[in-house]
Amino acid sequence: MLPSSSASAITITASGGLTSGLFYFYGVVVNSGTGASLISNVVSMRPTATTAQGSKLAWTAVTQATSYTVYRATASANTSGLNFYGSSLLITQAGTSYNDGVA
Repeated sequence: MLPSSSASAITITASGGLTSGLFYFYGVVVNSGTGASLISNVVSMRPTATTAQGSKLAWTAVTQATSYTVYRATASANTSGLNFYGSSLLITQAGTSYNDGVA
């Protein structure tokens, strides 16, 4: 299993088309041939009517990674190991960035 800090450098910027005023919480799990890491640090954003309404996520590549799984929740972030309660799996991919709600 990879260490919990494997994808800890996740960053977020606002841009795109998510619901204004709603909080969005994101976390990333690193997958490898030996299993999955704990969830990364959880980041959040809240689009407003005056900001672009989407999220552009990016994180640092992990040497052992075969893919990354991105999760999103719209309630208070509650993380414990591999669990990101109340979240939806958005994508599992090889790349180190993801655009959510970005046109």
